[in-house]
Amino acid sequence: MMTPGAAISALLREGLRPRVLEIADRHSIDYVRPKSRYRFPANANAVVLLEVDGEPDAMAMMMEKIGIRCDELGALDVAAATEIPDRRALWEARRLISPSLKEAWRIKVNEDVCVPRGKIVEMLARVEQVSVETGIATAVFGHAGDGNLHVNLLSNEDPADPAVRTKMWAAAERVFAHTIALRGTLSGEHGIGLTKRDYMRMEQTEQVLEWQRRWKLMWDPDNLLNPGKKIPLRQGCSGE
Repeated sequence: MMTPGAAISALLREGLRPRVLEIADRHSIDYVRPKSRYRFPANANAVVLLEVDGEPDAMAMMMEKIGIRCDELGALDVAAATEIPDRRALWEARRLISPSLKEAWRIKVNEDVCVPRGKIVEMLARVEQVSVETGIATAVFGHAGDGNLHVNLLSNEDPADPAVRTKMWAAAERVFAHTIALRGTLSGEHGIGLTKRDYMRMEQTEQVLEWQRRWKLMWDPDNLLNPGKKIPLRQGCSGE
């Protein structure tokens, strides 16, 4: 059976440059399956969604090449959505992932980590490892073309329980640690803000963080612009 990360890596190594390259793991598919007009194979391990553009003749050849290569890599099903209704069905399935997860679970922590494309396979395996170690369910989907993966940590425990919040963020920290170990970054598109601010030391040295504090002070001496966000406080300080 084809692993999604391996297929993506193989296609990119062979010169494919799609305008869209999306991925969703088995857990994500399971929650979308009852709502999707596209019928996923019952034992699908993941879905990879590609979209190409260009001259009509070139696109037809590219789609054929992609289909053949995916078959060679062990894909269970290859659907070429050349008609508008078919394309809509596939994109509808992709858009349904996040709301379907939110509907099914009381807690949904979505972290948009980003790793080099060649490390997607390893990152997916490490997320599974975090799930096994913590007992917290996970689902991963995202923009595989740039390695941006939405790692969802899921629970039906009480969201108001501080112990549950602590457990969820401890799992998130493990995901962050694996991301950095694979030479990735803590956020691909959602940003740091307040939520990830105190994890920035996992990615950046204190010297780099201090330079950012100084730059902010230079341009924003009264600390009016997003105070307290993105840059963690100096170690040992309770405020700035």
